[in-house]
Amino acid sequence: VINTCQTLTSNAAVLTINLLPSIATQPVSAMQCEGTDITLSVLANNASSYQWKKNGSAIGGETGAELVLNSLAAADDANYSVDVINSCQALTSDIASVTVNLLTVINAQPVSQSACPGSDVTFSVEASNAGSYQWKKNGSDILSANSQDLTLYDVSAADEAYYTCVVSGICNEEISSQAGLTISSFLVIENIESQQACENESVSFVVTANGPDMSYTWKKDGVALVDGGNISGVGTSELIISVLSSSDEGEYSCYVVSSCGNAESNQASLTVAAPVAIVSQPESLINIETGQPAAFSISTTGTGLTYQWKKDGVNLADDANISGSNSAELSIISVSLADAGEYTVVVTGFCGSTESEVANLSVLPTGIEQKLVTAVNIYPNPATDFTKIVVSASGNIIVNFKLYNVCGQEVAVMTEYENSGEEHIFTLNVSQLKKGIYFVNIETGKELIIKKLVVE
Repeated sequence: VINTCQTLTSNAAVLTINLLPSIATQPVSAMQCEGTDITLSVLANNASSYQWKKNGSAIGGETGAELVLNSLAAADDANYSVDVINSCQALTSDIASVTVNLLTVINAQPVSQSACPGSDVTFSVEASNAGSYQWKKNGSDILSANSQDLTLYDVSAADEAYYTCVVSGICNEEISSQAGLTISSFLVIENIESQQACENESVSFVVTANGPDMSYTWKKDGVALVDGGNISGVGTSELIISVLSSSDEGEYSCYVVSSCGNAESNQASLTVAAPVAIVSQPESLINIETGQPAAFSISTTGTGLTYQWKKDGVNLADDANISGSNSAELSIISVSLADAGEYTVVVTGFCGSTESEVANLSVLPTGIEQKLVTAVNIYPNPATDFTKIVVSASGNIIVNFKLYNVCGQEVAVMTEYENSGEEHIFTLNVSQLKKGIYFVNIETGKELIIKKLVVE
């Protein structure tokens, strides 16, 4: 600084030239898979600080030359840039795009199925971020099966297998769970057996069927049954009918519905057998002369009846003089004294058996004047201590009694205890006799009547 007096020099001033920032290496776009890590970086000159941005907005705390993104997710898919800053200028880098390829995920697995022969079956898989599909059968690739649906046409037993699908994407592949295919048989029904049962019993019909997803409808005489009363199980494989009566007789069948066809069984008959019953008992025949015919008959009801006539507890058989020993009428062609005795018949049917009351046959020798015996009663019978034998006759006759065991041995001869004209009463002490069956021979001199006595 100069004037007339002097020249004055100032302090020195230093001039510094700050260079503008420049970017030597721009951040580079990248494509990465979900879950991986990525680093974006910039190489700059004359930079004093940095600010990374995502889609144009500053990312808090990211002020270095590198931006690290850990465990990439869909939200990280964006455009990134960085501002290179110094005192003179903030310079923005080129945009680096980060593309996040998401993992392939199976959202819906294929489902196991049952199918009828000849039908079509489709297996499906639902996946996100899928690029390709490959279906497999029991682990082996199926040719041209490369979509999310696998359709099998006109299936047969050869198609029974486990099916899977390999779903592939850019980053990974996923294998579906196994889906089984079962080929069901067409509906087959076995025959139902006809049955016969007695009144008040219970019976059941069972249908055996082979098929998938079956339902049942039982019918009687072609009409669908409903549960109630003595009927149950109409919607199951077993129909139960309890407390049978004649109204339950009919033709029973079962209609079966399945996913592989419908069919109706054969008709099975139910016959309700009536109990064995004697409507009319055989009647005693008194004082039949030797050489004359004699016949006993019985009237019965029941199902499947057979007959066995007995004399004095012993089964009779047809011979030259006897016929009908196994029928409802027993005939003796020519009566002899040996035919006298007690006759019964055992009636056997499907629903049990019963024995008739005793019918007596008394025989007179031919040519002897008849003193008719009108009734013979023994009571009590069976007896324990004493029993009375009462003979009623149409005339004044002499009566003798003899007691024989089953071996034909004479056990006792009884004397008349009380005689009131046409009624003859004898009292017999049986307390000393062995328990068993005995036969009382009633002799009048003109006829012989044999009665059975039981000692208990």
